[in-house]
Amino acid sequence: MIRVALARTLRTMRGDLDQVRAELDQALADADTWQERYTVEAERADAEGARADALLASLDQALTMTREQFDGMLAVLRQAAEERDNARAEAAAYRKRLDLTPTPQDQDTRAAAAESAGAVLDAAASRTPEETDQ
Repeated sequence: MIRVALARTLRTMRGDLDQVRAELDQALADADTWQERYTVEAERADAEGARADALLASLDQALTMTREQFDGMLAVLRQAAEERDNARAEAAAYRKRLDLTPTPQDQDTRAAAAESAGAVLDAAASRTPEETDQ
């Protein structure tokens, strides 16, 4: 009777062992599948990271060049403003030396001349090519 009980227990244990082996094989297959997916996704993420790094480097270079151009333009504008201020100061000093300080009458004369010039330009612009040839 002990032998029969041992034989049954052994058969039951073998069945359980086979079931555990099948579950282990399935778990290993699932682990391999997930490992492959992880590897593919990791490679894809690395490639996207490399592309992003390259794009950032390109944009950084473009930004640096733009900053340099802006700094150059700003320097030119500052120099032009300084030259303008110097020219205004020289003109004011020259007017003062020659006593040519503009009077309200001078300003009225300039305004009238500007209106007259504007009228002449308007008249010239309204002429047809045939009238211009005459």
